[in-house]
Amino acid sequence: MANQRGKRARAPRQTPFWRRTSTLMLGTVVVVIVAVVAFIVIAHLKSTNSGGSDVASPAVVRQVAGVSPQVLKSVGTGGYQNPLKTTHSGSTLKGSGGKPEVLYVGAEYCPFCAAERWSVIVALGRFGKFSNLHYTTSSSQDVYPNTPTFTFYGSTYKSKYIDFASVETTTRNPNKPLQNPTSQQNALMQKYDAPPYVQDRGSIPFIDVANHYVATGSGYDPNLLANKTQKQIAGRLANPKDPLTRGIVANANYLTAAICESTGNKPAKVCSKPPIPQVQKKLGK
Repeated sequence: MANQRGKRARAPRQTPFWRRTSTLMLGTVVVVIVAVVAFIVIAHLKSTNSGGSDVASPAVVRQVAGVSPQVLKSVGTGGYQNPLKTTHSGSTLKGSGGKPEVLYVGAEYCPFCAAERWSVIVALGRFGKFSNLHYTTSSSQDVYPNTPTFTFYGSTYKSKYIDFASVETTTRNPNKPLQNPTSQQNALMQKYDAPPYVQDRGSIPFIDVANHYVATGSGYDPNLLANKTQKQIAGRLANPKDPLTRGIVANANYLTAAICESTGNKPAKVCSKPPIPQVQKKLGK
């Protein structure tokens, strides 16, 4: 699978500049047959995974995945436009657990992915629990260099309401493959990671909420995260007036509203509480 570092989709004038995306070019999967060779390759990939040695602090993860209801309500949409596009699909994408699935496809080098992961963790933290998240940063050679974030590679997520599937296609080095989408995921991307659903074919990050809503790019300006640590960012999520918080949380509220649409507004303690009913009105059917 090849990726083009630094190539970003051009945005129309009405599109905020941070909605630009990195471009993912899907290639063929090389199957390694010899067990010893496979072991060496996997070990090498782990060694090049920037997040592999830095397990995220549980306290930091709790702050991100557990933003207070008061902050979520106060931020609302934060004045941000809806980043999600309605697919008008008549079917619901379901994951391995038989629940509506949220699919994320990105890469560790990608700064837009780095920004989007913060909102994904905030949103999904309302429906379940992450474990084994690791710290990482985006590439130092791309725009918004070294954007602080987490990687979903090697993490797990458990929820009674949704399934979550993540694919980190490369390490911080865009020439170092990490994970490959399945054939089903490739098929979804061929259909939904392309016009008219998104602006540019093969863009990352790509998010599919149960085939009901899709999005690419970051829902807020990645530069808000610049020159900060994960701990510093997490600590600022308690202040709804902080521009950084408004960006991350507003985007997360849109994702939450879309997930609630796919679960039949379950759980009620999330989906029936402000600002989610109000945000859902902005999603479109």
